[in-house]
Amino acid sequence: MQVSLLRVLQERKVTPVGSNQEIPVDIRIITATHRDLRQLVSEGKFREDLYYRLHVYPVHVPPLRERKEDIPHLMRYFCQKNAWNMNFSKELVDKLIDYQWPGNIRELFNVLERLKISLKTETEKERILNYLSSLNLGGQKSISHFDTSQEIEENDFTSLPALTFREKVQKDLMMDALRKTQGNVSLAAKLLDIPRSTFYNRLKRFNL
Repeated sequence: MQVSLLRVLQERKVTPVGSNQEIPVDIRIITATHRDLRQLVSEGKFREDLYYRLHVYPVHVPPLRERKEDIPHLMRYFCQKNAWNMNFSKELVDKLIDYQWPGNIRELFNVLERLKISLKTETEKERILNYLSSLNLGGQKSISHFDTSQEIEENDFTSLPALTFREKVQKDLMMDALRKTQGNVSLAAKLLDIPRSTFYNRLKRFNL
């Protein structure tokens, strides 16, 4: 993959699958990572020539725990994007700000997604606060490892292996499809153009 990407960046040409003809492309590559690429280069796990091709104008984005003032704005963005008319109390916002968010923005959106699915009205905010209060904030536990129901089952998400980036994308797409089809699995699978059996297998895999 690194060799192929380097070739595209150098020659500005791609060869479509099933074709022998190269097509010129005019593109700009924007990449993001949480890994130390310089360390990977020194370990021989990342090509040095590709690193310098990509590392043209680096932008450091601090983790969410270092810019907690963004949390209310991110919550507002999430609600607007998902047409969720929920008025969060200051107490709830403060509780979210107190958390350290080791999973960054993805974890915050994951928690909001869970709350959106499980809570129907803002009158249940006491339940939300009780749920958040049960978290070991000082221990840096991930909120996404807990259920949003009133009782947290022992063998819930903590027993699941970590998802790959591809699986996280698949999970997000499935949740979005289920929302659009109001929980109809057959229609959601059709919307994503995947077999229903595959959809069911992923439901079990992602504990949805």
